[in-house]
Amino acid sequence: MTTFQIPPGYEVDLGNLAAFDKRVGIEGTPVEVATQGVEPLVHAIFSLPVLESDEAKLVSLPNGAFHLPRAKPIPKERALTKWEKFAKEKGIQKRHRDRLVLDDATGEYVPRYGKGSKNALDRDVILPHKESMGEDYDPFAQKRKEKKQRIKENTKKHNSNLGRAAKGRRAQINPVHALDVGKAGPSGKKFLPKKGLKDSLAIAQRSTASAGRFDQKVTNEPKAKLQGRKKKFQTIVDKKALGKEKERSQKIAERILMGRK
Repeated sequence: MTTFQIPPGYEVDLGNLAAFDKRVGIEGTPVEVATQGVEPLVHAIFSLPVLESDEAKLVSLPNGAFHLPRAKPIPKERALTKWEKFAKEKGIQKRHRDRLVLDDATGEYVPRYGKGSKNALDRDVILPHKESMGEDYDPFAQKRKEKKQRIKENTKKHNSNLGRAAKGRRAQINPVHALDVGKAGPSGKKFLPKKGLKDSLAIAQRSTASAGRFDQKVTNEPKAKLQGRKKKFQTIVDKKALGKEKERSQKIAERILMGRK
């Protein structure tokens, strides 16, 4: 570890990666002044103990001299899926599996899933056929049918996980995707329930630059409802409002000063 002395007139906060220039009568262009302020910060970072890593050299930063207030709340953790919740309760650890597997028929390594995988339909040239299956039985058609059924069940589980994760907040519905998960009627054609159709229409109405305010409406089309809360700004016209603004600014300053101590 190399020792570095911060030049007089500068204050360095490594925790927040900030440098403060407190000199009086500074001369030079803005680029020169900024360069002179960044140099102590860079030298202070390189004077910290270095942690060796396979990818790069790392340093551990100390705690900041003060705490900056957050503009946004801390993001909430993502809700666990049904499988993740079950694995956590049973103590099941996620295992790493290689992307390629050995195909016994060809003796070559092929992808585990997807196109060209071991279980891909286009790789099956010969399939076993038993006498109990009958002469009209087509094993290739049966395998395609089973694959479609698996895709349908996986899509249903995926949508169920999305709905469970979106519980507690408004679910974001994709109008195009909603048609794929719609129910099939007697004719075999898929349709959307009334609520899903209204949600899809509301999203389509807000998809333009003006959020649907200046769009031409069709016959009997309901008026677009703007969602979300409008930001309210406090007025500082009268003395009462000015006093509240002063009190609010004072609380923010106290929070910053308390964090410094």
